[in-house]
Amino acid sequence: MSKETKKIVVDSGKFATKAVLIKPDGKLKKLTFRTKMSETEETLVNTNETYAVHFNGGNYLVGRQATNSDWETSKSSNLHQLSIYTSIHQFVNDGDSVDLIVGCPLSVYTKRKQREEYEQIMKGDGDITITVNEEKKTFRIDSIHAIPETSGYLFKHAINYENKLFAVVDVGGLNANCCQYMDGDILHGTDITLNMGMNTLYKNIQNSLNKEFSSNISLIQVEQIMKMPKENREIKKDKENSKKLIHKLTRQHVEGLKDACIQNGWDVDNIEFIFVGGGSKALSEEVRYVFGDDVIISDNAVWDNAEGFAELLK
Repeated sequence: MSKETKKIVVDSGKFATKAVLIKPDGKLKKLTFRTKMSETEETLVNTNETYAVHFNGGNYLVGRQATNSDWETSKSSNLHQLSIYTSIHQFVNDGDSVDLIVGCPLSVYTKRKQREEYEQIMKGDGDITITVNEEKKTFRIDSIHAIPETSGYLFKHAINYENKLFAVVDVGGLNANCCQYMDGDILHGTDITLNMGMNTLYKNIQNSLNKEFSSNISLIQVEQIMKMPKENREIKKDKENSKKLIHKLTRQHVEGLKDACIQNGWDVDNIEFIFVGGGSKALSEEVRYVFGDDVIISDNAVWDNAEGFAELLK
């Protein structure tokens, strides 16, 4: 099989990794799995969205069945590198080259030295060899560009935001990235990276429920609760009062996002807000209550960054 140059986008978030291959006809092939990693002795895994990976002398599980997540602020970690390389492995043939776009937090993107260091870590020094589920492949990253996580939605809807001032809030797993844009460009000094992603809210709900109702609720249970419609977010032990507590904590979390914007000098009452990221869907009712009914909440929040970055590579 002849060697090719593949165009690939990877948005490796704290909760999930989303990857996109741009096929020759311009259509997108998608891949997603949990951003988790743990050491293993397995070399082949048949479980959906989990991969047995051998890289740089180590053996790892990557994906849903792995046990460890990385909640550090920096994404220049082994976990995110391994998640990006595992994604690329699924899209390339042995010997292919890659033109790559990766997402990065605003706190990394707006500092040129950090952004370039992040790009270099992910690019590597030459050929990259990785074995996934006993299939060994070598590829080379010819070009790499780190793009701010808040911007994917804008690339998909650029025509709607020409010569306009607006704000984007990207609610992810660990962080909430907030930034103002003018005509598609980041306004210098308006970027905010907050430790207020969904995992922070989940832990707060978990601790509060366990304390208030003498329970032993796990984070997985909280994740499942928050996937339910607002009226069904409760625990069996005390449905009425737990529902009230979850609602209170969720609203306070969104109010905290608004307060942080105000503290950073934002005119929150007169700027058009766009909410993206996987957390925006779960918080949609609270977002409209706190920020106003006229906010835009993306219908495709989970894939906005990956699909938007793909528009650049096309």
